[in-house]
Amino acid sequence: MRNQCIEILTHIIKQNFRKNKNHCNLHEFKDEILIATLKAYSPDIAPQHQCITNQVAEDLLEQLVISSQVEFFSQTLEPLLRTEQPPRLQALLRMICNKLKFLARLQAANPHKQVLTPAETQALIENLVCLSEVLAHLMTNQNADVRKSVVFCMVEIHSAVAEDDIFNEVFMDKLNQS
Repeated sequence: MRNQCIEILTHIIKQNFRKNKNHCNLHEFKDEILIATLKAYSPDIAPQHQCITNQVAEDLLEQLVISSQVEFFSQTLEPLLRTEQPPRLQALLRMICNKLKFLARLQAANPHKQVLTPAETQALIENLVCLSEVLAHLMTNQNADVRKSVVFCMVEIHSAVAEDDIFNEVFMDKLNQS
């Protein structure tokens, strides 16, 4: 499995460098890795191999989102949340949770220092707000696991936003409409 991941990444890197001739767009590169990794959540993979495949994919997706700027939420994940189906939807929602948990762990490890600058905090909130509409829509998904993942995601967002007024106005009001 590890070799398959290395092979996929090597292919994507080679393809990206050929396409961009010495200029690698990191945003496009991460998008390609994301799309390729999401393919691991496929019914084509034998059930006995899915656990291993999915764990490798989860680890890769977690590292991808942790190393990304907060704009990754609105530029990449939000459009995918509108088009992907379970179980890929849950993987995307876990990515959001993982990034927010990572930021919370950083802050907890450095309680006397702000991990994010005020501008970075504002950018985080703005990018999370961009997710509110799609998350409200996903709460109506027929799949209970998707709805459960949305709830977990909303809990992490509430912790990250840390301002009840903003959370209630932007997220809860949209949920009440759906």
